Amino acid sequence: MGYVQFLMIFLTSVNRFSMIFWRITYERTWNKYFYLILLCVVLFPIPFTWTVLTGEAYYVYIPSLDNFKVTSTMNRDLVYNQLVLFFAFITIMTAIINIASFYYLSCITSKISIAERNLLFMSGSLFLIQLIADVNTTLSRLDKNQDMVLSQIATTLLPYISDGLTFIHPWLLLLCSSRARTRFLKMYIPGYSKLEKRTNSISIFLPTTTSRKSLQSRNLF
Repeated sequence: MGYVQFLMIFLTSVNRFSMIFWRITYERTWNKYFYLILLCVVLFPIPFTWTVLTGEAYYVYIPSLDNFKVTSTMNRDLVYNQLVLFFAFITIMTAIINIASFYYLSCITSKISIAERNLLFMSGSLFLIQLIADVNTTLSRLDKNQDMVLSQIATTLLPYISDGLTFIHPWLLLLCSSRARTRFLKMYIPGYSKLEKRTNSISIFLPTTTSRKSLQSRNLF
């Protein structure tokens, strides 16, 4: 899961980067190779996680806790060390792409649109979550015996940060896209469509009423 999560954040930054530097051709290129890219994302982790698939899983009884834990014959150190190196490499590449995008937009003279600003905000927010996950995973692996307080905190936060990497994409989309937010509210909030129509009707008639009042005041004088 970690490979896929980090690759998706990296691809999001690459998408924003291509949108900024190749505005004319980027959409056609992404539409053409999108499914191939997704297939590569799914297949890429297999060589690194093959030992997890081939290893035998079994239960181990813990007398002090009077329960069982699931373990495996796989080489955990090898799997986690490869994962940490991959996290570090992808995080650095994502940082480079985001810095290049922000620098280019800061140098252009024309004003960027709201959509471009929101897309950059999404890319920067995703990178921030990615960086936190990378640091957290590295801290949890540096102290294998869990003697340091930081490593204990990192191990505790690991499942929550992993869930954050999974759920951050749709929530950022709802935050930055008014169209997606409106469709979401219409689908899951009962009565939102009626409220929206009522609000739109009020916003349409208010300027007319105001203009009439202003005209009447002008006629009085």
